[in-house]
Amino acid sequence: MMPQVDLEVRALALQAWLCADPLEKALAARTLQNDWVQGRLSLSLSLTLSQTLGQTLAQQSLNAADLVTPGRPVRPRLVAAGNVPNRPANSAAGRMALMHAIAHIEFNAIDLALDAIWRFDGMPQAYYADWVLVADEEAQHFLLVCEWLAEQGASYGDCDAHDGLWQMAARTAHDPIARMALVPSVLEARGLDATPMIQERLRRNAKDLRNARDLSAVATIESALTILDRILNDEIGHVRIGRQWFEWLCAQAGLAPETTFDALMETFNAPWPKPPVNRTARLAAGFTEAQLDRFSQADRPSAHSGRGKLSVQPT
Repeated sequence: MMPQVDLEVRALALQAWLCADPLEKALAARTLQNDWVQGRLSLSLSLTLSQTLGQTLAQQSLNAADLVTPGRPVRPRLVAAGNVPNRPANSAAGRMALMHAIAHIEFNAIDLALDAIWRFDGMPQAYYADWVLVADEEAQHFLLVCEWLAEQGASYGDCDAHDGLWQMAARTAHDPIARMALVPSVLEARGLDATPMIQERLRRNAKDLRNARDLSAVATIESALTILDRILNDEIGHVRIGRQWFEWLCAQAGLAPETTFDALMETFNAPWPKPPVNRTARLAAGFTEAQLDRFSQADRPSAHSGRGKLSVQPT
């Protein structure tokens, strides 16, 4: 039996979100899911959301609305997206940089799930259960990639990274409808399209290395492919969770999901999916054939006139 939603779940999510150590953050997310499932979270714990938030704001002289950046390590260095070097898969260094980029995405995804838990109150119990699960699975992904990096003599933080994913999270911190629309269904859903292409590059590289009898490198690539398979499969579920809660929030507000989605895309200048999209994965994640046909258009549709002002049609 699932525990009742109380402030402890959100307080512990906030505590993990504020943690700057990557390993500690990942383990805290894993513990949160385990304690949730086992029913160990209760109001008897000393920590409360208001206490944690109050202490944090007092220490940083902030208002709650200003608390938009999670705890982060000193490394990796965050640079503009255009300054992150290309990651060709045809060298050991390139494969390491590629997997480091995956680790960075998964690290951010832990924070995104934790943020969805602590920031938005008044949601149904199932909402918190979903995002606690997502936080745990993102933590597992991050730890798997970190183990792979360690086997190559590397670690998270060795390469530069960019902050594009979190920038949208900060911009939607005030609005759960915008968050559920634009982060899971737009930015995170890009992984559904990109991962198979990354895997194909790695498979071609493995074929060349197999022909060259470099079996050690082939084994390294195959282990990376296994991790990417796991991530892709789980991410379908994560995107589906985001879409379901976006549609639920639209229903509560009397908004038409498709029109609202288009309006939010334009208002926040969110990136339109780049063809080709992974239709199989996106359909499994809850997108419709009609939506995927629209994503394949060269030009994205305009949901309204007057850029920057959200205009949606009620159901």
